[in-house]
Amino acid sequence: MEYQWKQKTEYMMLALIFAAMIQSIFAGFYIEQYHWALVITGALVLLASCILIDYVKWTIPCYILMIAGLLLMKREALINGFRIISNKMTDAINQSTDMGFYYYVSVDLDHSRVDSVLAVFFFFLCAGLLIGVMRYKPLSLFVFTSLFQVVVMILAPYAITSAFLLFLGAWAAYYNFRKNHIQFGGILFAAFFIIVIPLYFYDQVVVPEETAVKRFVLLQVRKAVQGDEYQVTGGIGNGEIGKTGAVSLSGTKLFRVSVDDHEETLYLKGYVSGDYQNGVWKTKEEEAKIFAGESALGLPFLFPELKIDELIPEKEQKDLFHGDRELTIAYQKKNDASVLMPYFADINEMKGIVSGDTSIIKTNAEKQYQIRYYSMKDSMDFLKLEGKVQESILEGLSNSEIESNYFYGMQGYQNYIEETYLKVPENIREKIQRQYTEAVQGNTLYEKAKSIQNFLKKNYEYTYRPGLTPEGKDPVLYFLEDSKKGFCTQYASAAVFLFRSCSIPARYVEGYKIRADQWKNGSAQVTDYDAHAWAEVYVTNIGWIPVDVTGEYTGKEVYQKIQTNEKNQKRIPFTKKEFLENVKWIVIFMTSIAFLCGLYRLLKMLRKKRLWQSYSNREKILYYEKKLNKYVDFTDNLTGKAPNSWKTVHEIIQKAKYSPYEISEKEVVTVQRFLEIQQKKK
Repeated sequence: MEYQWKQKTEYMMLALIFAAMIQSIFAGFYIEQYHWALVITGALVLLASCILIDYVKWTIPCYILMIAGLLLMKREALINGFRIISNKMTDAINQSTDMGFYYYVSVDLDHSRVDSVLAVFFFFLCAGLLIGVMRYKPLSLFVFTSLFQVVVMILAPYAITSAFLLFLGAWAAYYNFRKNHIQFGGILFAAFFIIVIPLYFYDQVVVPEETAVKRFVLLQVRKAVQGDEYQVTGGIGNGEIGKTGAVSLSGTKLFRVSVDDHEETLYLKGYVSGDYQNGVWKTKEEEAKIFAGESALGLPFLFPELKIDELIPEKEQKDLFHGDRELTIAYQKKNDASVLMPYFADINEMKGIVSGDTSIIKTNAEKQYQIRYYSMKDSMDFLKLEGKVQESILEGLSNSEIESNYFYGMQGYQNYIEETYLKVPENIREKIQRQYTEAVQGNTLYEKAKSIQNFLKKNYEYTYRPGLTPEGKDPVLYFLEDSKKGFCTQYASAAVFLFRSCSIPARYVEGYKIRADQWKNGSAQVTDYDAHAWAEVYVTNIGWIPVDVTGEYTGKEVYQKIQTNEKNQKRIPFTKKEFLENVKWIVIFMTSIAFLCGLYRLLKMLRKKRLWQSYSNREKILYYEKKLNKYVDFTDNLTGKAPNSWKTVHEIIQKAKYSPYEISEKEVVTVQRFLEIQQKKK
């Protein structure tokens, strides 16, 4: 009866170990759907597996057949299910870091729920069989499960302290129960369990923090699954605004930019898109758009042969431009897929393929390149020129062929722009017209742009951790209506549709913003802190102009300030925090004591093992005799009251004590097995 109770307790501890492992995954990756149902189901599956393996002869072959059958008949469904689960974990990682994990495999969403359940069942089946068989080798099982826990702790963004403590407590109890230290094992487990309860609530309020170890491991994982070719212009997400839940910057040096004269704030655009589909700003390689013999990408430069002062009065020209500049970009770590271009750039000398009217795609990975451009002072001032630079300005000028071609080309491009960059998805158009039209005030382009800037800054919170857009929701509408917080990608996307709803052509841009204070001796170091996204609007006969609706939200100091403010807002109330901090120190103390006790026991075991190996067979028999005296009274053997089975063991002991003859290995094994039987009976 006592043996059966001990066996059942061991089953329960194994089930708790498995439950803690599952809880580690759910808590670590913050997966809430079917959370506790799957934790409890996993524990029950493992419990059933252990009982069946012990009492039903054909359990292991049946498990193997079931696993093989699922692999043969439901292979595609299993693969799809595991992909969906891995995508959810990837989402959690993207929410707390900027590792840039992307969905490198597609999934079948039509059968997502069924396939996910099937994948979980398959995982439980394999784990139940593996742990059920490996429990006869507890050391190997402990190493295997501990490695699993360590991997989860490193990869998972959120704290899993409580699950890890439950895992350790269940293992400590399981080990002591197998060694017949029932009382000590029970007390140890109770101590762990008491600590786990408050720690579970601590896990619910703790904010995930990135560590150097976690970042290094995640970088290696990303490299393994996505290769060395991973590129994101500006480090934002290549237009996938709903799939980047957080940006975690590190100051990685990307490239150095130099100018041949003093420079102020500079925008370098790389990824440009005006096509919004299903929450993603799409782009594609297409033929260059040609108007009046010129690429549309070169028109905003106002033709290199055509001087700016022939189009814009000298006074306004001085207010708008610093002058003609030569820009050099020297890459240090990564090489963007597209040429990074300042506004009003001369594309004639640039190497690459002009794609549509948005970007130049590189044909080779250049480490350094130069580009000529006109340096803007304040981009917002260009919006005041809407409608002013017209063909009438040329009256009285030479009206050369170049000037005529310029306006002819710009008019053709204007028609193309109005057909392409005023589109708003119907669901977004309805919401903006119903709720946000009044926010855009003013008559001129400049006034409307300023009102959009003020509206977004006043009513929305800038954060580097807005979270992922829920499945089935549009990222722009989710930002405008529900979360009301985001970083530059959400702000820029919302601004584009606010502009378009006012009949102002606009596009979405990702790239880098280099602030005036970054320039030192004509050079600036660009890091991932400078990654940015903004909207750009089209000014008639002038070109595309950047409109930054997020203000000065770039740079290390701004990033750290926002992170600090958010942590302060999420702080636990003082009394509660004090209690939880005390619990945390108790956990550290208890864990340290448990570690030292385990280390002491391990050293003691190693010492005993070494000592045992030095014993002769006679000394081993005498050692067993001392153990047997706790369970057996050999004097009964002399009076004839003892069972006959004791006689052999008694004779071997007497031989070891008084006979000069050698003791064989077989005799040692006989006494050892007899001792084990007596221990189990007790």
